[in-house]
Amino acid sequence: MKENEFRNLSKKELFNLKDNIDNRLKSILEEEKKEAKKKKKEKIIDLISGDKIFGIRLSSGSHRLVDPKELNCEVDIIDYCKVEGNDIRTSGEYEGTFRLSISHELKSFGNSSTLDTKLHGDKHYVLFMDTSYSGYDSFYTLRPESWKEDLDKAYKELVRKREQYYHEELSKLDNKMTFFLSSEKKINEHIK
Repeated sequence: MKENEFRNLSKKELFNLKDNIDNRLKSILEEEKKEAKKKKKEKIIDLISGDKIFGIRLSSGSHRLVDPKELNCEVDIIDYCKVEGNDIRTSGEYEGTFRLSISHELKSFGNSSTLDTKLHGDKHYVLFMDTSYSGYDSFYTLRPESWKEDLDKAYKELVRKREQYYHEELSKLDNKMTFFLSSEKKINEHIK
């Protein structure tokens, strides 16, 4: 609009125009913030649908085995993957977790898992790896240039967590064994 067009508008029309301009500016600023946030993600918990993350897939299975008890794997997919969703749970049964869903647009490559916010909330990478001789393991990072260091850290964290779980399980077995042995008198009374 040119200046002389403003002069012909009433007070009400000018206020309506001002409101429309304010609303449009607010909308533009919100969209710019959203785009800036979308572009610069530092943590996997901050990802939203449509974001990209660098992924590496390790494939293992009977089609790769020479001997049934021999582990034979191959890194078969390396590409950027699309985040399908990130459901952050702040209440209820799954409070303190977030469900991250990742897929590849063209290949059979992805993962959808519930992650502990305390363990993964501040990380820019995530490793999905198990002890099976068949299947797929995957690693994702927001910093592809440091994938090797990130993978090493993720692996060490996984091993530490598994060791902790293992020791907790052994402790349960030890406790149960103590109950067996502390019931010796009761057990012996039933022996004929």
